[in-house]
Amino acid sequence: MATPTDLLTGLAERLDAAGHGTWSEQGIWTPGQTAITHKLMPTAPDRVIALTAYGPTDDLVGGRIQRIQVRTRAPGRPTDVDDLDEAIYQDLHGLADVVIGGVHVVSLERISQASLGRDADDRWGLSSNYAAQIGAPTAHTD
Repeated sequence: MATPTDLLTGLAERLDAAGHGTWSEQGIWTPGQTAITHKLMPTAPDRVIALTAYGPTDDLVGGRIQRIQVRTRAPGRPTDVDDLDEAIYQDLHGLADVVIGGVHVVSLERISQASLGRDADDRWGLSSNYAAQIGAPTAHTD
């Protein structure tokens, strides 16, 4: 059975392969890299993509809407974080009938976006939220 962690890892690997950042399960990045993480927004490097699964909605036929927060941070011009978020949007929004991290994703769409303003180190943040329709059968569903 695939888990939300499998989906997040698959998304991290996809974003890494597309050149949006560097996925490191060990949490090791150089200062110039864009870190891709699960949940964590580390203090360094300055550019980060943090992926978090939250709020699933399940049905009785083995389907799930898994929500995913893609939180981004970037220093510099306020629009730099917009550009990072847009590049991720272009790669993820509208994906359909694909396997990501061993999870069958029927569809993936961005459902909201919000500015997070600046942090104490003058780095800008955004949060985009996606809904992934996935197969998530249990022993009691088909």
